[in-house]
Amino acid sequence: MMILSTLAFSCRGLNERKVDPVVIAHAKAVIDSNFLHSPYLQVAQYDFNTAWLYIIAPENSFWFWTEKERVDNGYELPTDFLEYKGKFIFFYLKNKKRLSEEFLDKTMRQKKGENYIELDTHTHMDTCGIWVYFKDKYSDRSAYVHCGDRQPFSAYPELRYFLCNEQDSSVYYSHIIDMRMWKPYIYGTETKNGKFLNPNQIEFSVKICNRTDSALYISTRPEEYGHFVFKDGENSLTFYVSDTEGAAEVSPGMYEITPHTDIVLDLSTEKNPIVFKNVPRKKYPEKIHQMVYDSVYYLPTHTVPQSEKRYIWNKKFKVYPLYL
Repeated sequence: MMILSTLAFSCRGLNERKVDPVVIAHAKAVIDSNFLHSPYLQVAQYDFNTAWLYIIAPENSFWFWTEKERVDNGYELPTDFLEYKGKFIFFYLKNKKRLSEEFLDKTMRQKKGENYIELDTHTHMDTCGIWVYFKDKYSDRSAYVHCGDRQPFSAYPELRYFLCNEQDSSVYYSHIIDMRMWKPYIYGTETKNGKFLNPNQIEFSVKICNRTDSALYISTRPEEYGHFVFKDGENSLTFYVSDTEGAAEVSPGMYEITPHTDIVLDLSTEKNPIVFKNVPRKKYPEKIHQMVYDSVYYLPTHTVPQSEKRYIWNKKFKVYPLYL
């Protein structure tokens, strides 16, 4: 039987608010999946713009590290806990009274034995990543994802809605246009450590979808209205069209996308040694991987004149991978 601490010990003056049953179900599902070897799950709640964010992570202590420098060293105690199938799930919820260290220590000694701290410290820590649950504050919309490889949240299509702001164009303009890249390929000089250390050309394909009822046009030439780039701080690479794959080129570098259809363009950098500023050569593979997943953009270069009758796309757009 599982008992929530806020209910079982309400006589101790704790806040008797219930934990969201969906959050409990997601935490239990992690244990049911047999992923978890650590003795505890920590479920931390964050106020994230217009949504509540819950991060579920394996741990070997009921102390939660907030990653903030504070007088209390950045650690917090849980507000609630439950026992489920021999594991303990600790909740760290906003605006709720925290359990005392004395109470938690006494409870763990009763449940796990006097030497529970030593046993927990030497327990194998999981490397299975984290689980992320977003719940919109103003609707029933939600998303639940296992982030097993520690990618940024933006790498998961299910989560992008909750990251939405004017800069996250893949959501903000999703009713007009969508752009997705895939098939990245890196060329370079072969060395004993691989060609990523000496790259000289990068290629990928981009799928551009028109979601409107009228024709949409997109420029791929920086000297006109816009182009595709890798952009990350001081490091920037411009891409040029290497193959149109049948897309309608109505003028040099300008492509038409008819209503509710899509085109595919093959893009490539010029073949020259690629050098990243302030990045050690041994870090190039990591840098290229990061840029492919998080630094591909369509950038406007010149304003479309008001006399132009065509709908030419002229806004910054972040291009995510089509699949991961």
